[in-house]
Order: sequence, then structure tokens, then C-alpha cells
Amino acid sequence: MGYADWTAYKLKNPSITLELAWNGYDEKRDFKKIYLSVKKVPLYLLKKTIDYSKFYNVEVYKEDKLVQLFRDLNDAKIYIEKFIKDKFDREVKVFENGTLVLTLNEKKL
Repeated sequence: MGYADWTAYKLKNPSITLELAWNGYDEKRDFKKIYLSVKKVPLYLLKKTIDYSKFYNVEVYKEDKLVQLFRDLNDAKIYIEKFIKDKFDREVKVFENGTLVLTLNEKKL
């Protein structure tokens, strides 16, 4: 498992692996060519992430870590029921437009 896979699986954070070179490339000779062709990709992806984030106003936190964004509260509840309900250790919090609207903990389920 590579670093991107580990980040997504273990930390539950999105990750991207950019495959930038080809078999047989020479690092000293080809580095600048590769770098110049892809140097704007991380900034482009960051901009797109920021652009899309304004459409998601519901946030799900598990043990005080953001795990998922949703467009509406119902989608968040479905996600919790399907992926989190039987797997959380402490607390799940759901915020809608920055306001806490739902708290679940092990004892209340």
C-alpha cells in the first residue's frame, strides 16, 4: 500500500498520487522538463477543491475529526447509518451551516 492509499484508509483524508515520470527517465536530465509540465497541478486542484466546498454545508465529525461533507442533512444521516453507526468509539457530531444539529455517542444508540 502506498502513501496515498495509507492516507485515505488510515487517516480518512483525501489524497492524490501524481504519476509524473516514465520508465527509464533520468532524474538529472528530465526533472526540469517534468516539473515544468506539472507545477501548476497542485494549485489547480486546490482551487477546484475550494470552489466545490461552497456547495457542501453539512459536516460530519467523528471523534472531533472531519470525515465527510454533504449537501444536506438527510445524506449525512444515511452516511452515518451505513458507515459509522456501528463503528464509532466516542462521538459523532453533525454541523449544518456551522451549527451543531446532531450528536451521537455510543451510549445513546
